Amino acid sequence: MFNWLKDKLKLCLFKIQSRPSLNDVENEKVVKLARGLKCESKRETLVNILEWQDRNIGGWVDRWYVFLVFYIFLLMSYLILISVLRISFSISVVFLVILSIAAILNLTYLISVSVPLFLYFSYIAWLIAEINPKFAITLSKISTTLAFLFGGMITVFLYLVMKYTHFNPKCDSNKLRILLDIFRFTLPAEQIINYRLAVCKDYAKLTASLLFNIFPNSRVYFIGFFSLSGSHIAAAVKINDKYYVLDQKLPVLTINGWMRRWKRKNADVYVSELLKDSEGNPAGIAFSRHEKIVLSYPSEVQVNTEKLTEEVSKLLEIPQTSEKEKPDFEICMQNFALYYEDDEIVIYSMARAIKLRLENELCSNFENIEKIEINQNGSDLIVLAYLRQV
Repeated sequence: MFNWLKDKLKLCLFKIQSRPSLNDVENEKVVKLARGLKCESKRETLVNILEWQDRNIGGWVDRWYVFLVFYIFLLMSYLILISVLRISFSISVVFLVILSIAAILNLTYLISVSVPLFLYFSYIAWLIAEINPKFAITLSKISTTLAFLFGGMITVFLYLVMKYTHFNPKCDSNKLRILLDIFRFTLPAEQIINYRLAVCKDYAKLTASLLFNIFPNSRVYFIGFFSLSGSHIAAAVKINDKYYVLDQKLPVLTINGWMRRWKRKNADVYVSELLKDSEGNPAGIAFSRHEKIVLSYPSEVQVNTEKLTEEVSKLLEIPQTSEKEKPDFEICMQNFALYYEDDEIVIYSMARAIKLRLENELCSNFENIEKIEINQNGSDLIVLAYLRQV
């Protein structure tokens, strides 16, 4: 029974957070972006989607950590009010349910401000109305505690106001809107593109929206896990009966690589597809549980560095002619060895990731590379670049 409820809860949460709506898929900005990233081969298309996200979308720390800090203050406030007012357990549960429903319905910012303030001032008024000196000490202690908690909430909100006052989204958007969107349970794909900021559920929604535009007759999969220590979800596609996961940044991963990345032994897979009416037009998007994957992957991976070096040199058109004994530049690709698999799409995407990193580090000098070497150092890959004399 417990496992059944847990599975239903995960399905509900992942569906609400990550499944794109028909409006997301048909949004003008999403359609244009998908058209610009589509290539003739699936390999290049998938890597283009992930590289665009790697280049253009940053992690939205405030939407995750500051959001949690704010809600810790909020929940502590509720608990204190409930205990002091001696509210029954059933009523206290109702408060928490209201808060949860509000978050899911994207009314969190309204509830999180109005309800605590209403309860706080109602409680103070009730205490003042009670002409009883015994409450004097209690009033002092509780007022101080509540002042600290609500002060913490206000401090978090002021921090967000100061931080985002000068934020310039890629659209003509009201600056107040981003403060509200930080607390929204799910965001439209268009806003993710506008803000160029995201957490895992946002990445998954945007990726799925792009995939539905590029492969309208294919299924999109969501692979995730949910536990007390944390949760995560990413979008994936299936090619030749193999899952390829597009998780925020290059490279594209197989299930094995994705499991090693997140140190997981199992994960849930959900499937989503476009529903069409009798005339063949999109009518909705389905979402259901597909399967549970349990894997036992090797803790160590041996990378075929020669093959990967060949792929990178081919991609960058490097002649491999340098006779220097020492490299001019060295890059450590942390944990990249864990992602490796002898797979065409994975190797190509890893080569693109290395290319992107070299471009970021060497700028225009990137074109002067005449030889490259890739070595494995435990879970890391070491990229050595030899530059021609200028």
